[in-house]
Amino acid sequence: MPRHKLRLQRKPSPRREPRTGHPQAAAPRVRREIELGIWHNWVGKSEAALVTLVDQYTALHPRVRVTLHLVRDQTEVEAGLAAGAIDVLFWSAARLGEWADQGTIAPLTQYADPMWVREDTSIPPPAW
Repeated sequence: MPRHKLRLQRKPSPRREPRTGHPQAAAPRVRREIELGIWHNWVGKSEAALVTLVDQYTALHPRVRVTLHLVRDQTEVEAGLAAGAIDVLFWSAARLGEWADQGTIAPLTQYADPMWVREDTSIPPPAW
């Protein structure tokens, strides 16, 4: 007598319509604009390259509005950091360790593509 294998198949669950009283069901998906402030102390060719990169990025991401702030005074940077007004900071590495130890700045490693993350032994660890 031949043996037959019994195959059990799970029935697909019926699709449920969202409940009308549920907050997620009623709220339409809103695509909001994102504002990003970049503070830097770059001038000349470095600043021109940064402007070019920002222009290329915003062309690809039209919902992101980037504002560049040229800052030459470290006290202004420290005030901006204390107020939480700086989204991105391009600055000399001389103070990064101190700011990292204070919790004023945070690493972005978790948001970066692993291909670009490396520990550089020539830079103090808090500044990676």
